[in-house]
Amino acid sequence: MVEDCRTVFPSLTGTSHTTLTTGRYPITHGITSGIRFDRRCGRVRETSMSSYEGPSIAELSKERRYVVGSIEEFTLFTRGADIYVNVPSHNIGDVTRFAKTVIETKRPQVLYVVFFAVDDAGHLNGPDSRKVNRTVKEVDDALGQLTKSIERSGGPGRTLYVLTSDHGMVPVARDLSSSLEAAIVDVDKEIPFRSFGRFVQIFPHMGTQQEEVVRSVARVKGVDVILEDCELRALNTGDGDSQGIIVSLRSGLSSFSRQQPKLPGYHGGLEDYETRVPLIFHGQSVPPARLPFAETVDVAPTVAAHLGLRRAAFDGVSLLGFWHELGMRSDGERDSLVRLGETYARRVQLIRALSELKKEHADEGLTASELRINAGRIQRELLRLSSRSARIRRFIGVRT
Repeated sequence: MVEDCRTVFPSLTGTSHTTLTTGRYPITHGITSGIRFDRRCGRVRETSMSSYEGPSIAELSKERRYVVGSIEEFTLFTRGADIYVNVPSHNIGDVTRFAKTVIETKRPQVLYVVFFAVDDAGHLNGPDSRKVNRTVKEVDDALGQLTKSIERSGGPGRTLYVLTSDHGMVPVARDLSSSLEAAIVDVDKEIPFRSFGRFVQIFPHMGTQQEEVVRSVARVKGVDVILEDCELRALNTGDGDSQGIIVSLRSGLSSFSRQQPKLPGYHGGLEDYETRVPLIFHGQSVPPARLPFAETVDVAPTVAAHLGLRRAAFDGVSLLGFWHELGMRSDGERDSLVRLGETYARRVQLIRALSELKKEHADEGLTASELRINAGRIQRELLRLSSRSARIRRFIGVRT
């Protein structure tokens, strides 16, 4: 298992699922929030979840003529799955029954099964509710049933089981929609923006207007971080052009659009409980080892290595090389994962520090010149850390 696994930012379902199936960060696969701002016409456009860049695990598996099954994994629906089952109810029993049928009749070499019921329970009842605990126990029982079906179908030998989540969740009790909208409209009522529950994506004109928007939203109490181009790139998200500003909120707070129901549990932000997820590998080839750190971007490369698929242009790395019959390979290689975890934590820490500077400037505690000098220092360190993380991943890729 992985002691500390992190999903991508924004911690949204579509964004995270795309990373799980492609082994790419949002900045590479192109699905950041489900919308893009087309500056040529000044309009916000919806993006299709199947329009991501790069091959999915399903498409790579098809090159080997593997049969791929997908139960509720919608990002594979039009991108390589031979068998796709949609369960609108998200009922755990229905998902389990369909998955068992696919296992026993089609015998896929690759099978994705998603239990959205846990997410539903968290949204409707809050992540700390008894309903969530009961739902997790039901999913645990369902996983036991699926494991038995695989064993009966003659697949226990080299089967690799991967258990993870697309994101976490935090409780939300107070809505900041009106305050955030007022802060944006106060600059210019024509600025496009969209609320996503735990964050707001804003598309001001570059330059002076963007600076004014940052100052305005920084005054809203409850804002956690304000991410512009440098911060987005440090988190491997956005594209530096159309993604604008992302304002992520503190735990307990939300910003819903008029079309969204106000729910007691949500995700999408940068809080620890949203970005930290489980990641467990199980199978006869997996020793009882603990890896100190990984990201969900590493899942697809690990699965690809296990299946013997061609090495695609993954952003993540295969974790298979970190174990063999005797467990962890070497202290040096384990240390590389520790360093990755340290660079991740430091980047998030610096992003928060940068946001605090923006808030201090908005409250006139810092002059524009002081903000520019201090922010520049932090931004340069963010760039160094991003480069360091990429170098560590290249080292892991060569060694494994």
